[in-house]
Amino acid sequence: MLFTLQLVSFSGGPPAGRTGAPGESTCNAAGCHNSFTLNSGVGEVSIFSNAPAEGYTPGETYTLTYKIKESGINKFGFSSTVYSPAEMGFIGSFMITDMTNTREYTGGDRQYVSHTSAGNAATDSQMWSIDWEAPEAGAGEVDVYAAFNAANGANGNQGDHIYTDRLTISENVSTSVNEEETLKSLKWFQNGSQLFVNYEMKTPGNLDWFMLDMSGKEVYREYAYSLDGSYEGNVDVSTFPKGVYILKIKSPGKLLSRKILIQ
Repeated sequence: MLFTLQLVSFSGGPPAGRTGAPGESTCNAAGCHNSFTLNSGVGEVSIFSNAPAEGYTPGETYTLTYKIKESGINKFGFSSTVYSPAEMGFIGSFMITDMTNTREYTGGDRQYVSHTSAGNAATDSQMWSIDWEAPEAGAGEVDVYAAFNAANGANGNQGDHIYTDRLTISENVSTSVNEEETLKSLKWFQNGSQLFVNYEMKTPGNLDWFMLDMSGKEVYREYAYSLDGSYEGNVDVSTFPKGVYILKIKSPGKLLSRKILIQ
């Protein structure tokens, strides 16, 4: 009974720490999908990004696409994280754009994306896409790790092939701005129904600050002009569903992004 329950939960995505990233295993482990050696099947897997060849621009959002193909298979799965060799951990921020077929979850200090129960059924091949927001300038090269499962549909963990892949994306250092940056820091706090946002400027400048929910939908936007020094804005969040949101502030040559919790 315990084994059956575990299989049902995994149909909606594997647990954290199974992407093959540094310090992680895959589901090709003892007691799991280990009928065959890792990457020994005839299937094909790949990870794509729409980031340009010269690399990601700090703070910009890119689409990551995961694809698996194996003839005769009608159930597929994947799990992925983005790893920074410099930080030795997760980097950037995931945003789910297809809530039916993909999900986001955490494990320790890492974020993951995977298929859902509705997103694992397909014939001969399957593909999933999510958005990833690049980190701030200076993060350097990042690696997108993913593990894939081509399942035989026998409602067990035997007879399935596990594959891994890695995509490396460089930082486009030519787009990094240092001397022209105007936005120095970002802080926020919630007091009752009001969310207060504080940012400190080096020089006067226009600001664009906005909020997204975890599906990527914009829920608030404001344009402002800030004199040199601190600036404080606020928004009534009494009608916002409780949960995690993405707060972004843009100024000339700079974009800051943070996850915030509305309670």
